Amino acid sequence: MPAEFFPYRFQPSGVTLKVKDVSLDGRVYSQLVRGDAGTVDLTAFPTWTTAEVEVDVEIASSMPESVLPKGEQAEKPWRVVVTAVSLMGSARQVGWRQSERLAAVDGNNINWSGKLRFNRSDTGVAIRLRAFVTRAQSPTLPLSGYANEPSMRLAQSEEWIIQIDPKSIPPGKAMRVDWVNFKTSQDARLNKTPDSLYFLDLDQDMPILYLNEDIQDFKAVLTKPGHTGSAAAIRDTLFRSIAQPVWLTLALVSATSHHEDESERPEWQQSVLKQIAPRIYPEESAEVAVEKLLLDGRELQGQTLLLQRLIPVIENYLELKKTTTRLFKDALRSI
Repeated sequence: MPAEFFPYRFQPSGVTLKVKDVSLDGRVYSQLVRGDAGTVDLTAFPTWTTAEVEVDVEIASSMPESVLPKGEQAEKPWRVVVTAVSLMGSARQVGWRQSERLAAVDGNNINWSGKLRFNRSDTGVAIRLRAFVTRAQSPTLPLSGYANEPSMRLAQSEEWIIQIDPKSIPPGKAMRVDWVNFKTSQDARLNKTPDSLYFLDLDQDMPILYLNEDIQDFKAVLTKPGHTGSAAAIRDTLFRSIAQPVWLTLALVSATSHHEDESERPEWQQSVLKQIAPRIYPEESAEVAVEKLLLDGRELQGQTLLLQRLIPVIENYLELKKTTTRLFKDALRSI
């Protein structure tokens, strides 16, 4: 999905996740791990019951300086968690996720290791693995621009995919975002709207968001590094102004698309439904919320009410108030 921005120092890279070994029902199959591709292929073993995945995580030596104030850089008050999320499958399987806190293997809090265990009955056609570095405790002296609460993310790794179902296509690791000059693009759809900021392509297996690099300063603003200041506030607000209609489109398409067999629904639609439905129906369980969302999506009257509820839900999900208020404050300071 769209890239995440944090209102404090955060590193989207600098953490290396490696799967060392995988065991199925107690037997080790090291040959199933493809470190070059970031995948584990279990498709040749369809009858396993319990799996165990051994992982190592290494944090870049430059990370303390990047995400921590000077007084905490030597202490490194962080922990490492690896999260596994089931992709596709039944409604129950799509809702499955598991997090495992790793153990430091040195005295410098740089190298970590641990194991994740899960049952085949809990998982769908694939599992997505990612490591997160989070704060372990609150700082003695909170500082603006830094993560100041326990469990706030400081950094993350690239994803690994554990492929389980041989009949499924390996899912994409993220929503694809491409910078393209709409005027000179060979895609006729982009040529017809040369002044548009973006174009959402839903004709592919996974949605693609095209951003128009021909718009003056558009790319420079959206790719501006940093976490504080007016430039970061403008970037974050602009990105969310694009993310809002994109999310609205993805949610409406997912809710109104009918599938006789829900396991055949595209993985990206299942992901959208899982994230949005509980926010529309907070009084329901995650599984019932998805069912109600799909039911409303099938009826014309329900679609109208759904649209009215989706707009504020997505606004809150993207924290538009927070980023817009931050932009206003920075603007007023300069007056």
